[in-house]
Amino acid sequence: MDEDTDQKIFKYYQDRLWLLTTDSSQDDVIREYDEWAENYDQSMQEPNYHVPRPFARQFDATRGKLFPNIDKKNFKVLDVAAGTGLLGLELNKLGYQNIDALDMSQEMLNRARNKNIYKKCICAAMTDQRINGIETAEYDALTCSSAVCTTHVRPSAFEEMIEIVKPGGVLCFNISLVEEKSYEEKLNELENKGKWRLVLKEKIPYLREEHLEECHLYIYRRQ
Repeated sequence: MDEDTDQKIFKYYQDRLWLLTTDSSQDDVIREYDEWAENYDQSMQEPNYHVPRPFARQFDATRGKLFPNIDKKNFKVLDVAAGTGLLGLELNKLGYQNIDALDMSQEMLNRARNKNIYKKCICAAMTDQRINGIETAEYDALTCSSAVCTTHVRPSAFEEMIEIVKPGGVLCFNISLVEEKSYEEKLNELENKGKWRLVLKEKIPYLREEHLEECHLYIYRRQ
């Protein structure tokens, strides 16, 4: 597939995703990603999509500072909205070998499984509800790349995301600059309640679309 075709596929599915609203059902979202899964890896590469490498590198650097005595090979990570495993692949390249994947699209997970980077793949949405197969405080870290948006992982999901992580563990996710205002109240509320503490907030490149060129990467530590 040539670069021009990749960009056309990227633009086609991004345009469809922009049509989703907070009233869209999970089935609506799943349908888009099930259909995109076959061409997702090819179309979601630079220059269309920039997040996985800077996300993984900053996560790794922060983990090294916070947990200098824990071997990253044993550091248990849940990759939320893992898709086809683009972030998981970058984490694996950096030495992470104990990663599970969570995604609402089974078609995306089927392709993620073929990369042989995840120990377990769980087909479920990240909401405010408990997820079968995941224990409270099971993970050292939770990552979520480019899915914290009001049609995917909504602010109400944060409390359950925190519960999944061990006390002292970390949550790492990015939010586009145009979506941030929808999340600020919940982010601050949870920090004021002592649920987590902000460790890092940094701009990183995001999508090719002009109005979403950058996003903020957040890393919180569960208290």
